[in-house]
Amino acid sequence: MVPTGQAQVLSVPVTVRIDNKAIGQVTPLSGGTATAAFSLTSAETNSLAVGQHTLTVSFAGDSTYQPSEQSFQITVTTVT
Repeated sequence: MVPTGQAQVLSVPVTVRIDNKAIGQVTPLSGGTATAAFSLTSAETNSLAVGQHTLTVSFAGDSTYQPSEQSFQITVTTVT
């Protein structure tokens, strides 16, 4: 946890995966702001069937912070 007003810049990007397939990275920027820049191709979205999927966000760790990973269940309700 970083105290308010003491933003840190991580040296390693955070990886985002759906059903264990990498879909992009969140790259931390200075000032404590991070941006997420990724999109799914039509082939990737077509492979997401209606139902539950696992969204995983992971950080490999750096000289300051230990590795961390968190998974969430997401639900696709329609496929076009």
